[in-house]
Amino acid sequence: DGETYAFQQGVYHRRLMTYDPARREVRLDRADGTYPSRFTAIKAVFHGFPERASFRLNGAALTDAPWTGALGGAARSIAFRASNEPITIQWH
Repeated sequence: DGETYAFQQGVYHRRLMTYDPARREVRLDRADGTYPSRFTAIKAVFHGFPERASFRLNGAALTDAPWTGALGGAARSIAFRASNEPITIQWH
């Protein structure tokens, strides 16, 4: 909450995010702590990837996220529902 010391009793929301270029994936681990996140969606923006790269979210192909010109080159935005479960984004 940013205002109290409740985190000392486990009232926090923490999530490890890992970028693994060798496996071509970004992982968000299961959320940790008892504080509920106020966010309902997550948006990831990928830039510097080949325009023909295809992306998967938790194993399901993403076909509705178009490439756009941004950040000095091609970028792809992927928005999805936030959850406390692990999330994996892969590209090929």
